[in-house]
Amino acid sequence: MRIKETVNEQGLYALLTSLTVPSLSWKVDSFIVMESLLKQGRHIYQERARFQLS
Repeated sequence: MRIKETVNEQGLYALLTSLTVPSLSWKVDSFIVMESLLKQGRHIYQERARFQLS
């Protein structure tokens, strides 16, 4: 159990350091990826809703 906790702490630390990296291109890339994922999710949700309505 202790091993899992340390792995989670390391993962959280890595996430925080990657989020605070001042490289603008990385933030722009991640924003584009997030935006495309949101668009895909919305598209899938709309398709499912239309399928249920018909």
